[in-house]
Amino acid sequence: LRGRRVSSECIFSQLAAWRSILCRIGGRSTVFGALLFASAALHAEPLVLLHAIPAIEATAESELKQSELKLLQKVMASYGDSYRVEGDVSRKRAIEILAQDQPACIPMMLKTPEREARMSFSQPYMIEEGLRLVVLTSSPWQQKLDELQKAGPISLQQLLSMDKGPIIGIDNNRSFGVKVDELLQRHAGHRAIYIRTSALQYLDTMEPMLNKKYVDIMIEYGKVAKRTPLKLSVYPFAEADSFVMSYFSCALTEKGQSFVAALNRAIAKSIDKSDYQQLMFEEIAPNLRPQAKQIWRRVTK
Repeated sequence: LRGRRVSSECIFSQLAAWRSILCRIGGRSTVFGALLFASAALHAEPLVLLHAIPAIEATAESELKQSELKLLQKVMASYGDSYRVEGDVSRKRAIEILAQDQPACIPMMLKTPEREARMSFSQPYMIEEGLRLVVLTSSPWQQKLDELQKAGPISLQQLLSMDKGPIIGIDNNRSFGVKVDELLQRHAGHRAIYIRTSALQYLDTMEPMLNKKYVDIMIEYGKVAKRTPLKLSVYPFAEADSFVMSYFSCALTEKGQSFVAALNRAIAKSIDKSDYQQLMFEEIAPNLRPQAKQIWRRVTK
């Protein structure tokens, strides 16, 4: 499967075919069949990570630039069983696949009550600074946000209530945290909200839309904004959580929960290592690290 782009449906149908063949083994080959099945059982349904991320299972850590990918790779190195990444999957399609009880999970997920009603979640494996409002530096809206920030925390609600407010770009099927999600839901259909329906590239941001001035503001993680070639300015806002945790989400079934249990064991083996924590905290602003570490210790103790 490596080196080729194979659809998730193809992977799962091939696994089902192997199970069917093994069930028909009999006669003098029964022992051989049993041994073959026992051997294949470990990998009969290898975990498939569904996300628009590169093939971390086949990439050296030195070649990965983003810290979140390196952390994910470190966790999966302790997973103890086979897995692969099916990276050409939109978030919407990935969530649909989980609902079909396939041997798949999604990394880098925020946990919300709405999602917990539909999916199983692992323990957290990463903490990072919360989402920010991101604008082009020197744009009219950078100047406006600078002015608003002098009076206190910027409010997304306030921006959406302006008569001549900004156009704010968001991705469909992406969670921005409970408070932001609820606010955006209350303003569904608002003329100031531009919704992009799909994104297949890893951390594919609204940057092109921002650059072409189709949108004035995007909601994104500050560290992601810093990686773009554009000159961008980032602003915390009142409705966003100060820090967010990343989880694996799997199907809300016995099969999904078994994957969660295996991933939790891998997470437990990884998160207390000094190199793991150094990598995780290095992209958090120095003045925010003590608070982030305190929250992380409380959540993972």
